[in-house]
Order: sequence, then structure tokens, then C-alpha cells
Amino acid sequence: MELTVEERLEAARAEVRRAVANDTVALIHPFDMFFLLKNPTVMDAVLVNLFERQFIVVDGTVYEMTNTVKNTHKLTEMMAP
Repeated sequence: MELTVEERLEAARAEVRRAVANDTVALIHPFDMFFLLKNPTVMDAVLVNLFERQFIVVDGTVYEMTNTVKNTHKLTEMMAP
């Protein structure tokens, strides 16, 4: 059964609320998020703005992008052809 855009967004918001309440939000550097989203096995990603913060729900896992965590990928890797 295919979900509508509104249903996907509401499901993502519920997941973000649950992750924030349980303190299970994964912090990720923007460069690393780029590589995660570029992975061909990623099936679904939804961007959610809640609590004056921006979250990305990728295949059911809640991430918050921040540059306060150490990145594993470098800018030069992102720019490579």
C-alpha cells in the first residue's frame, strides 16, 4: 500500500517525536549524511522540521545534522567525480 505525502510526513513526525522523547536521535555531520543519502540501499528519506530543529528520517532512523560531531568523510570526497 502506497502512503500519501501527508501520511509519510506524519509518520516521520511521529518517529521524530518518539526519538526525541527517548533521546535516540543520531547526530550526523552533513558530509556523512551526503554519503548516507547517496547509498543506493536507502529506500526512504523525509525531512522534518520540529522543535525549531531539522531532522531527517532515513529508513526509520532519526538523524539530526550538526557540524558539532566529527565527520568521517571529507569535502574533497564529496567533490570527487
